[in-house]
Amino acid sequence: MHLLLEKPDRLRARISFPDGTEMEMILIGERLWLHFGGTWVEAPSGTMNESVAQAFVFEDRILDDSGSTPTFQLVGEETLDGEQTQVWQAAFTQMGGRSTVWVGADDLPRRLVWEDNNGRVDVRYSRYNEPFGI
Repeated sequence: MHLLLEKPDRLRARISFPDGTEMEMILIGERLWLHFGGTWVEAPSGTMNESVAQAFVFEDRILDDSGSTPTFQLVGEETLDGEQTQVWQAAFTQMGGRSTVWVGADDLPRRLVWEDNNGRVDVRYSRYNEPFGI
């Protein structure tokens, strides 16, 4: 998935599936458009909008909804996409998950990986404060 995010309310995602098909979606405010099979279609209000909108608050949910204070640990340093980063891990015992965050010299995240019993989410960050024109 390639995700472009313009806070407060714009998102554009391109998803490539293992079978080679692709889907694209654009969310502006509460309106959602899907592009699949060569045609853009606006989704009915409330269809996927709430789920897609969660991308805006993913990190906040991990830190705020756990109900407990995570245990943070500096794991070390790693070069990520040619840039030196610090790697931090946080264990969320109440949620049964773990988060690993790669942080650049400017103290902004470059990658976040969340793992729990439900699976894994791997988020890459780049192009901070750059408008995408969504």
